[in-house]
Amino acid sequence: MRISKIIPIILLILSLINELVLPSDTTSVFSAGFRGHYGFIIPHSAAIEQVSHTNPFGFEISFSRFHRSYNKWQIFNAYWISGIQSGAFDFQNPDILGMAYYVTVFAEPVIFYNKSNRIILSVRGGIGLSFHNKFYDRIENPLNQFFSTGINFPLFVDLKLRHRIGQQNYLTLSGCYNHISNGGFKQPNKGMNFPTLAIGFERFSKRIDELNHSYSSSLRVERPGLTMMFQVLTAMKIVEATDEMPEKAVFAFGLHSRLSKQ
Repeated sequence: MRISKIIPIILLILSLINELVLPSDTTSVFSAGFRGHYGFIIPHSAAIEQVSHTNPFGFEISFSRFHRSYNKWQIFNAYWISGIQSGAFDFQNPDILGMAYYVTVFAEPVIFYNKSNRIILSVRGGIGLSFHNKFYDRIENPLNQFFSTGINFPLFVDLKLRHRIGQQNYLTLSGCYNHISNGGFKQPNKGMNFPTLAIGFERFSKRIDELNHSYSSSLRVERPGLTMMFQVLTAMKIVEATDEMPEKAVFAFGLHSRLSKQ
């Protein structure tokens, strides 16, 4: 994969790290944790069905902070957690699928907590980079059509349950949906979809005190009216090679407009 193609995505990830991870308020509570994953691969295409019958497992560590200020609450209209995590997945097929090593950033809105904060339920979503020791090669590894590059872009969404033990420690149980692909920069790129169940442990820098239930959104529409929006859209698609034509990157551009009434 050409480095020029992934520079925009790397810049996006760095900007997310700056916003989600670096300290910006004094009310945050920091935490560190780890999780173990076990799951299965979804055989979503006939091209990868033959190598989809394994159970990936992995381990990860994470560093995060729990945002409690009103200014941060307004981002999601909810309390939320942000951070960075890194780990590795073994796809249990060393000759064809190998292993993936990854680093991702995430945002995690809290959707439920009880009065004592003993139970916290949240949804975590993130993006990052993964590095693979096995990927598609027309001669040496033709069966791995999940990835054709050594660098890929994992996306994930988790439903995460925390249960406090003691003052600052939480046991965690997560249902995770993971996707890894190269974003269409090079073919074949079927992408891997693999749900996992994750169990872990998390320790906060101090006890999370009772959260404020009185926060409310400050967003108000003073006067109903019409709103016009214009957008410029762009995308890139890699067209697979044929007998007559080589693999080629095709760029598409478009315009979009919308008129709405508030």
